[in-house]
Amino acid sequence: MMPFNRIFSLLFLPALSVAWSCNAHGQKAQETEATAEIALETAVAIEKYQVIVQERQAFADANPNNPEAYLDLSRAYKTVGRYTDAEAQARRAVEIGGSSEAFAVVGELLYLQGKYGDAETQLKQATGPINGLPAAYLYLGRLYRETGRKTEAEAHFEHIVRLFRQGRVHGAEGAAATALASKYLERFHDANNLFMEATRLPGNQLDVYVAWGNLFLEKYNRKDATVTFEDALEIDPSYPPALAGLAEALSETRTSLAETRALQALNINPSLVEARQLLARLYLDDEQYDNAVEQLEKALKVNPESTATRSLLAACYNAMGKQDAFHEEVQRVMDTNPQYGQLFATIADNLSRRYRFVEAIEMGRKAIKTDPSLWTAYASLGVNLSRVGKETEARRHLDTSFDGDSFNLYTLNTLNLFDAIDEYTTRTSDNFILKLDKDEDPVFGKLALDLLEQAHRTISPRYGFEPERPILVEIFPEHSDFAVRISGLPGAGALLGVCFGEVIVADSPKARPVGSFNWGQTLWHEFAHVIHLQLTRNRIPRWLAEGIAVYEARIARPEWDIDLDLEFAKAAERGDLLAIGDLNSGFTRPKSAEQVILSYYQASMVVEFIVEKYGFGAIRTMLSHYRDDQNTTQVIEDTFDITFEEFDAAFASYTDDITADTRLATRFTVSPGKTWSEEDLRMKIEMQPGSFYAHLHLGRVLMAKEKYKDAIEMLKKARELLPAYVHTGNPYRLLADIYKKTGNVAGRIRELEALTSIDEDNIEGCKELAQIYDDRRQDHELIGILSRATMINPFDSKVRNMLGTAFERQERFNEAIIEFQAALKVETTDMAAAHYNLSRVYLAAGRNSEAKRSALAALKIAPNFEAAQEILLNSLE
Repeated sequence: MMPFNRIFSLLFLPALSVAWSCNAHGQKAQETEATAEIALETAVAIEKYQVIVQERQAFADANPNNPEAYLDLSRAYKTVGRYTDAEAQARRAVEIGGSSEAFAVVGELLYLQGKYGDAETQLKQATGPINGLPAAYLYLGRLYRETGRKTEAEAHFEHIVRLFRQGRVHGAEGAAATALASKYLERFHDANNLFMEATRLPGNQLDVYVAWGNLFLEKYNRKDATVTFEDALEIDPSYPPALAGLAEALSETRTSLAETRALQALNINPSLVEARQLLARLYLDDEQYDNAVEQLEKALKVNPESTATRSLLAACYNAMGKQDAFHEEVQRVMDTNPQYGQLFATIADNLSRRYRFVEAIEMGRKAIKTDPSLWTAYASLGVNLSRVGKETEARRHLDTSFDGDSFNLYTLNTLNLFDAIDEYTTRTSDNFILKLDKDEDPVFGKLALDLLEQAHRTISPRYGFEPERPILVEIFPEHSDFAVRISGLPGAGALLGVCFGEVIVADSPKARPVGSFNWGQTLWHEFAHVIHLQLTRNRIPRWLAEGIAVYEARIARPEWDIDLDLEFAKAAERGDLLAIGDLNSGFTRPKSAEQVILSYYQASMVVEFIVEKYGFGAIRTMLSHYRDDQNTTQVIEDTFDITFEEFDAAFASYTDDITADTRLATRFTVSPGKTWSEEDLRMKIEMQPGSFYAHLHLGRVLMAKEKYKDAIEMLKKARELLPAYVHTGNPYRLLADIYKKTGNVAGRIRELEALTSIDEDNIEGCKELAQIYDDRRQDHELIGILSRATMINPFDSKVRNMLGTAFERQERFNEAIIEFQAALKVETTDMAAAHYNLSRVYLAAGRNSEAKRSALAALKIAPNFEAAQEILLNSLE
């Protein structure tokens, strides 16, 4: 049954979300298992279709004068991609019966093979004023669209709609043909309703669901597209067009599974051009250009005239720098269809995915000039303009897109988001324009702007960088809004921030659960992207861009490093690290959620390797080569005077060296559920004195027995063996707990300082340490740890109040005011105290009128608040 809510999805336009469903726990195992299951499904499907072909061949041989037998055999051959054989059987049906259906089938098969002239001849035989077949009009109209004969195409689509209204179109196939005609006529509401009706009628439901799914895809509604293709696969789990459609629906969020599904479709039907195109786009995203060209060349062997395939090939040649081949493909497409603006839109999309927004904008302008009714191109152009800060022009093109096609979810949600941004507060500095929610601005707006300027002062001089104009930074309180802002980029849902070169967008601390990320680290990371994107004219590869940004955060503040020493070492030991030449795929086509974050870390270690071996100047040299449009192989050779293979081997050797101690320390592990005695663990340590886990677990055992002296010895050794280990039950936490029980305040401070200087999201550790410093009136240290805490959660009223009090005690009243203003904004319980705190520091700063106003606010809530009354009296003097 059709899910009821999906029937109205195109009408109510649900909020678009590109959040990646990355339940990290167990996903890798699940997807590995799914891949194995898919391989088995494919083998069964191939055998199934072979049997169907054989059975239908036998039936046709036994019934040589039955045209329907040959049409059934033709359809079986088409399903498995044997288009020439399918055409031959359909022509046999024409010879026997000469029916409109037979002519239409021959015409469609010729169309699929790019034989457009012959296809037109055959299809015309299936059209006519009396017995014209709706499917023939549909195929002929589609052919005219493909070859730029738009007026003739629309006439044929209108004819199908008229036939339907006259009651001369029947069954699921007829309703679906009318739905497709309506779609091509841009009557999307009618198309949706007709597809829904087609699912209730007798006939070929498979192609109905596939066509309906493709409509959802065109409107950026991947959620409903996925469900619809799954409906088709409920009918036939191995139907190639449904598998290819499902792959397309998954391609932005689960790229590895999308690739698997596309390959599954091609194993059954090697002639499925749409699946080849999808694979080519995935390979293009990974900069695996040879693989992309291979897929497109295979697609062209099926249909050498396909404008969509040749558009992708043009995009590929453009990315490869093969300008002669690029212009040849552009000309070839224009010769086939001079109105095919999608050619330039396809190139623009690839340029945008490679962050080449200036060139993407140029191609977007060509797209709408070539086809002024290509509404998706207006939307893409508008989004790309917004990514370079040209918001007024961006809005104009998005409005045009929406006026032409109000069913495009991407356009609608982007426009709604821009309307929301108009209500944001704007802060400016010498180098930044910061926009954030007006309710969040008092809490961390100044902190964010100050941090961005600090990042600029710290990082930019190393690269010799100075921005030409202020960088626009937008911070969103809802992750769904952030996702809409960056929709269309690989891996969007897993990201916390994105930099387009001149524009940074990021999640607010409120957009994620407390303690799940460090917003200060995120902004620092994204500003690093500003530098290398602008210095290379957005030509830097993804792996190096992310590697530099992670490296810059690491050297800025130790707690901002990604704590993956252990995971990196284990991946190296298992051989799971990607070759540098394949490292982009860890971001664009990860096999698991874990591989994404590991790729960030690996990329940063490549940068660290370069800096240690060749000096930081080598990074600047690489950026200059990328700016000159060199590819990575050329950059490696020109920068280091070695081949890419030698560079890869040198990094592998470096990885072995830096992970050796970690691999040795973690060779022994404790199986889940297994209980180890003190004696067993001591014996294990005698056998493996460098075992981290043996020392850690023995420390835990001894701690439980309150043998604190021995426990401390074991836990200190564990900490020494693997200092970056900050997972639950880490040595720092356990030692701090022991010191708390034994009254060793200095030891507790030492461990908590060490823990919070490594674990960037440990808000509870920061607050615990802050309370100790506050009790001891160590205001300098208190301010340091609370400032660290605000990078995790600036909305914690206790943190902001403690920080305000610490500044007040040091007579840093202006800074205290900022903290108490933030505390007032986030306080939910004692509002009178919040107003009083602010009034007190206003008065101390000599800002009497503001002190009076805050004191009155406190007294309005608590009229007998004596301290507030005193502030009020003093403010009047």
